This record gives sequence, C-alpha cells and structure tokens, in this order.
Amino acid sequence: MIVIRHVGSLNGSIVHPRDVLKLVIVSNSASIIVVHNHLSFYR
Repeated sequence: MIVIRHVGSLNGSIVHPRDVLKLVIVSNSASIIVVHNHLSFYR
C-alpha cells in the first residue's frame, strides 16, 4: 500500500510524526519508508 500523507507548498509542509505513526500502527505495517526532500535553488 502506498500512502501520500501530505504534499506541501513551495515554502513548507507540516506533518506531525503522530499522524504518520498512527497510520503505521493501525495498518499493522511491518516496515515504513519515509521520504524527505530539500530542493536546491542553485542550479
């Protein structure tokens, strides 16, 4: 199952760890992949 928890704006995204972990526990997941990205404006 793939779940996109939140898509932020250009300036930020606020996701509380509680929201992510609740989904993991409720779905009885054996593992989790969390992706975090920093955009570079110096190209």
